[in-house]
Amino acid sequence: MTKKHRFLPRLAAALLAFAACLSLSQPAHAAGGPQPVDQAKGARGMAIVHQLQAAGDPAALIAKLSAADKDALGYVTAPASVTVTNTSARPAGVTPADYTGCWWDYQNQIASNVYGNALYSWWLRTQICADSGHTTSLQILSANGNIYPGWSWAWSVSAGPDTQQKDMGWEGRFEMHIQFEGPFFDDHDYCLQNRQNAIYYEVYANSQSCDINS
Repeated sequence: MTKKHRFLPRLAAALLAFAACLSLSQPAHAAGGPQPVDQAKGARGMAIVHQLQAAGDPAALIAKLSAADKDALGYVTAPASVTVTNTSARPAGVTPADYTGCWWDYQNQIASNVYGNALYSWWLRTQICADSGHTTSLQILSANGNIYPGWSWAWSVSAGPDTQQKDMGWEGRFEMHIQFEGPFFDDHDYCLQNRQNAIYYEVYANSQSCDINS
């Protein structure tokens, strides 16, 4: 069974939840600003979803779709933007000379389609311990990915998360890599990185960089 069809048996059980998760009213916004939505293609994709809901054999229906119809269906299930949130338990009101302890940082990233519906997410939660401005230990508390309800037929975690960490003495560096795949698209790879500073007790480099060394 090819990658493009291995997820098709799951369609019948998940299509109702999938349609409930979709909304045609709010287009997604990427980091560079609002992205134009192809309403004609989106409407065509949703019409196919409705056909799949009524079909007794969704996989057979998909196999009969034209290239244009598959493209439209892929359009409403593809990631179009990524939203980043960060939460930190950074100690407040302290200086390196009078603080010894540990603190954590949590970064979460969510991929959404062109209408702003969340498809899947991935996250990294890390911790450093420090003594007077020097790291004493590093720890990755959690790193994983999640498929949002209604989208498990379209996406899965195909690789990872793979993680690494590096102790620089003055900071802890943490990086993860994860890959998602779906039956209509190429794999999507993402990196996520936290850097926690032991001198100023700051998170100053949350990013999507895969490079932990520079």
